[in-house]
Amino acid sequence: MEVKIIENEKARIGVLLYGGELVSYRIKTNGKEIPLLYRDGDTSVPETGWKNHATVLFPTVGRLKNKKSRIGNKEIYFEKNHGIARSQQFSLIEKTNDSILLQLKSNEDTKKFFPFDFILNIKYTLKDEILTTYFEVINPSEESLYFGLGWHPGFRTESDFEIIPEFKTAERFFVFESGLLTGEKKIITKEEFEKILKSDLSNAVILRIENKNERKVIYKNNEISLGIEFYDFEFLGIWSEDKRKFICIEPWQGTDDFENQTTFDKKPGIVKLEPGESKVFEVKLIPYL
Repeated sequence: MEVKIIENEKARIGVLLYGGELVSYRIKTNGKEIPLLYRDGDTSVPETGWKNHATVLFPTVGRLKNKKSRIGNKEIYFEKNHGIARSQQFSLIEKTNDSILLQLKSNEDTKKFFPFDFILNIKYTLKDEILTTYFEVINPSEESLYFGLGWHPGFRTESDFEIIPEFKTAERFFVFESGLLTGEKKIITKEEFEKILKSDLSNAVILRIENKNERKVIYKNNEISLGIEFYDFEFLGIWSEDKRKFICIEPWQGTDDFENQTTFDKKPGIVKLEPGESKVFEVKLIPYL
């Protein structure tokens, strides 16, 4: 698969049109490159384990109960978690020296699963070593559009690491083994968050951060610190199959279904766009050497 590259003196990124996925993000320092993502730059499919690098989650985050949901008389069906954008071919709209703009429009294939019109634009912009990702959702139809949106980057661990939250408290949403929400919620502190990180993360830790100004964490390993700013996203997911290899730090607007399922438009965090409306969500990655 062809990887579109943007590079400057301080950093380098690689993006796939398939899934609109960032597959490489490397920082240049002292004559070497520091890869930040799990399997950074490797687009082969591993025999086992997580197969992605920084998955785009749209038009839902997480899973639907029994893979199905509905809005009114329209049924929604997703074969995989996190919707359909991850398995669609995006169009390259523009590539400059410091940015890549991709687009996914609803089509016959997407409407088999999500019977609504949409436009999803993703723009990756690299300024020095700072990567800013813009997700723009547009409703081109004459009916309301309901959607969830998220980003699922997995960062290399391979050494000791920590995640330092900006928030003072957050609301934790609990899940069953199935990954569906139990309906139980609890306010946790930064100290409790640090304890949670030491536990099994094979079922995502889901946090809702009410204060927009506190939607930031710093990820640290023995090579680099990385600020992750996600002020436009209400939720944060933390997940890993193997913390010795990677940790996913995921800005979400939306969550998995409740076990006691609601309609799609009533899922936590779902965004509603009226006809002709659009909304932009931004995530910024800021390396500190």
